[in-house]
Amino acid sequence: MWWYNVGIPCILLSIMAIALDIFVINYYRKSELSLVTLIYSMISGADILTAVGIIHQSIGLILFNEGVISKYTQDFNTVVSYSLIQISYRSSVFYNLVLAVSRTIMIVRPFHQINVTSVKVVCALYFIPWIVIAVIDMIALSHSGWYNIEDVYIELYALGDSISVLLSFGLQLVAFIIPALIVIITCVVQVISLNRRSQFSTTSIIQRQVTITVSSCQLCLSSVMQLSSPSSQFVLLVKVSIQLYLEQSTIVRIPVLFTLCYSVQCCRY
Repeated sequence: MWWYNVGIPCILLSIMAIALDIFVINYYRKSELSLVTLIYSMISGADILTAVGIIHQSIGLILFNEGVISKYTQDFNTVVSYSLIQISYRSSVFYNLVLAVSRTIMIVRPFHQINVTSVKVVCALYFIPWIVIAVIDMIALSHSGWYNIEDVYIELYALGDSISVLLSFGLQLVAFIIPALIVIITCVVQVISLNRRSQFSTTSIIQRQVTITVSSCQLCLSSVMQLSSPSSQFVLLVKVSIQLYLEQSTIVRIPVLFTLCYSVQCCRY
């Protein structure tokens, strides 16, 4: 009964994945349509197709081992399921690549407008080459007879092996390795860009605090100088300076101290 131990968990996990992907699609369907929401919806759609292929293959495995379906039907189910899983999984990888690149562009060039129509066309056309290759594989394998084609198809592992092993290796680079490298590079670029932006924002906040503090000190100084008694000037100046000193950060305290020292000198005269 090993087929139950393999098939049942795959079916349950696939159903959970489909439910979560439907929730994601429904969530983004209600929101405003943008490039990011579109890509997330396409990724969820590709993942749903992958889960459907796994469920189809798992049910076929159980039914075949229980003697419900023939070997010919099981071989055919394996080919269909494997092709669906391979095409949808490759599409999901490509959509994640598009998401990573678009996110990087939005972070590095916030005012750059990405052509959503072009992205839709590219994502739609990405299916076609893999479908053609899968059909070629199925036709090539069908000539050897459907019997025991399950083992032959599983041993191929990659789409395009029936055409050329070198072509299959190149397709593996295009489908998985190159997108993975690009995604890693985009992650590094995003981290560097966000880190620089964070440092710039912190510097701007500090400069703004310094400007506000200096302005407050200047206003305080002008108010102090309007008092007639030097002692009154000095007492008021010390109170305000201490309050500003305690409320501000270390960097902002420097102009407060300079202003206090300068004001004390002015009060002496």
